Amino acid sequence: DSAVKYALHHFFVRKFAWHVRGLDSAGQSWNQTTLLDVPILKDLPEETRSLFQERLKSGGLTEHECTVLAVTIWQLIHQKSEVQLLKTFHFFDLHTSDTLDSAKATQVVGAYMAAFVLDRDISKVVPAKMMQVLGKMDKVYPRWPGLQRIIQQEVSVEQARRGSDVLRYSSINRIRENVDERFGYWQVPECIELKDLLLSKEDHGTGRIRLADFYKAGLDGNFQFRESAEWLRELGALEEASSYSGGEPRVIIENYISGASNSIGSSPYHDSRCISECENLMETIQLRFSSPSAQPEELSSFVSTLPSRTMKAPRDLGTVQRQRLNSIAEENGGAVPLTGRLFAQWMHHSYPRECPYPHLAGSTNPHIYTKITEIRKGISSKEQMTSIAAQKPRQDAPILTAPWQPGEELPAPIQSANSEPPRFLMQLHLLLLLAVFACSAFSVAKLACRACRGRRADKVNRQPLPPGVGGLGQQHQPQLAV
Repeated sequence: DSAVKYALHHFFVRKFAWHVRGLDSAGQSWNQTTLLDVPILKDLPEETRSLFQERLKSGGLTEHECTVLAVTIWQLIHQKSEVQLLKTFHFFDLHTSDTLDSAKATQVVGAYMAAFVLDRDISKVVPAKMMQVLGKMDKVYPRWPGLQRIIQQEVSVEQARRGSDVLRYSSINRIRENVDERFGYWQVPECIELKDLLLSKEDHGTGRIRLADFYKAGLDGNFQFRESAEWLRELGALEEASSYSGGEPRVIIENYISGASNSIGSSPYHDSRCISECENLMETIQLRFSSPSAQPEELSSFVSTLPSRTMKAPRDLGTVQRQRLNSIAEENGGAVPLTGRLFAQWMHHSYPRECPYPHLAGSTNPHIYTKITEIRKGISSKEQMTSIAAQKPRQDAPILTAPWQPGEELPAPIQSANSEPPRFLMQLHLLLLLAVFACSAFSVAKLACRACRGRRADKVNRQPLPPGVGGLGQQHQPQLAV
């Protein structure tokens, strides 16, 4: 169960930049919750959920079943998103039988995305208020003009595909789906820009920035860098004052950039965030070894040749890093688990600007603030920021490093290298392969789902949308064939 969650979480992050609620560990151990606690899966029919439970208890899912589960989650999220699109149609007094020109199609999809970015249900917003918000989205969300251009491009592509200047509902829904899936990756330049701004004030190559310098950047006009110390602590982005930090609190840059406070868009079931640059590094390593674990010497040798955006290769990882890798292997039966917390920590020390620092389970509580009262509570006042920003660096501070904290945590149990791997560990191996290789099977299944929805959309009832369009998901609830 926990192995399935681990693999599916990283699959959706790498493929769509989606953090599906309930798949992420959210600062807890991976076995803290079960797959059946994932909010989006609670909409499955009870008989399907029971069948799921039986398969998990009997030893886990096969690779094929995991692919089916991934497609099921994907389809359920799109069904929920389509309900929001239908509400957007209703907001503009449109029928699903109406045809839309380029300007209207762009406006509808734009309003849908504005509601996603703001985490709002458009059917519950006063129309005049929503139109006012849409008129100043570029101030609320600085990259809004760029997103508008992307939506216009998607509309033009769909018009060319259909050979028509006007589009029906099925085409608008296809555009919505494409925008949903690519939205996270479209934000990569913004994420890199924010990250590089913090890295320009980095503390001695540690992937950290003094909290004082972090707030200075916020006072200089950047609206992102205003989270309170308490919120940063919950996110796992605050390193408390210690001998490691030179006696000053610091912000761990990658933990902050890819953290929940930088969610770009949100729904009750998933959110889009900046993609950690570490995901690409970890995927490359998993591809190279195609195994849940690797020998420390081979691992060290390969990583020393693996460059990143800020780290050149080949390079000498150093004696301390090699010794740490050997210690991790000794603690885990002779090999280094690639999904363990200690290896993630080792990667953070090898790539401090790309890989987040993995805190011990239960020591952080990352979550997204959506209510105005929560956001106000989580933001530092200008007076607080000014006071902290005025603090000067300690002149007598020791040489600064990143901490190394013992404590292994695995998404699935592991045995010694000489033992026969347990079923759960083999399951983890299959899931790692799924996360790397399942894209083709996933894409084929997606095309089949889209084709079915396309045929169904052509038969949509040509009546005005009712005020409550919820319940649509019941109409085409997927069955999970396991």
